[in-house]
Formats: sequence, structure tokens, C-alpha cells
Amino acid sequence: MSQHQLTEKRVSAMYTMWYDQIREEGYRGCGFINMAGEFSDEKSPVRALVRDHKERVRQVVANNVLNEYRPMMEPEVFDELVNTIYSLFDGAIIQAQNFMQDWPIDSAMKTSMKTLSHYRSGAVL
Repeated sequence: MSQHQLTEKRVSAMYTMWYDQIREEGYRGCGFINMAGEFSDEKSPVRALVRDHKERVRQVVANNVLNEYRPMMEPEVFDELVNTIYSLFDGAIIQAQNFMQDWPIDSAMKTSMKTLSHYRSGAVL
């Protein structure tokens, strides 16, 4: 399996872990996103906790999911890729909660794969 196929497999796994949760009765989405919605004061310690969690998830995407792309890219291009994949992933969780359906996960996963293909070919979005 090529390094690109391994990266695609890891990206796919990020999304597919949410399918069972979305299909469960009473699915409430990401608890951290829900907490952020309840605490509007950006100085709140709860908001700091949410930001810390989301940054750690973004770092997992960078260091464990997309890391093979790092040596092939300028640092700012790699950061852009990480931010794009992370934002698609996090947005899909929110929209799956809003619609109580899994199509946002499917759509974000397909877009993530297309994005990887664009970056792999050297075309920056």
C-alpha cells in the first residue's frame, strides 16, 4: 500500500468512526461543540477547554493522519491542508448533528479525498 493510500485510509477512518454514533438514538454531536455553544464568553475557562480540545484534534490530523504529506510541502501549504481537512471533519460533525443524518459525513469525506488528490498533484486550492 502506498503512503498516499495509507493517508487516505486514515482520513476515511476519521469520518467512519462517527457513523455508528450518528445512527444512535439520542445522538447529540460533539460534546465540546455543544459546550462552546453554551458559553459565549470567549474568556470562559470552558471555552479555553474547548479550544484546547479542538487544537489537539487538529494536531492529531497533522501529526497522525496527514504527516506523510509534510515533507512534500512548504510548511504553510501543509498547514493549509491540515486546516482544510480538519475544518471539513469538524463541520461534518456539526451538520450531522443538525440534520440527524450521515450525509454530511459522506460529503465531507468525499471532499477530503478530492482535496488530498489536488494537493498530491501539486495543485493548491
